[in-house]
Amino acid sequence: DGDYLTNVGLLAILDKCPLLKSLHINWCSYIELSESLVKRCTDQINDLQLNPYVDEHDYSAGFVSSWGDVDDDDWF
Repeated sequence: DGDYLTNVGLLAILDKCPLLKSLHINWCSYIELSESLVKRCTDQINDLQLNPYVDEHDYSAGFVSSWGDVDDDDWF
């Protein structure tokens, strides 16, 4: 199914691609987003779309800036 990206892979992308501007990892179910990993992603990447199941408190606390341009209908 192609969603085998893990935290190790995501960190490798962040380390090796410092100029990366856009990253969509919406359905990467093997990534466990800690507060520090979300912060690193949002600090480094302008257009970031994370897993839609990230806890809402992460968004309200400012760890993640938006859900992206996805309607609820797109999840089904």
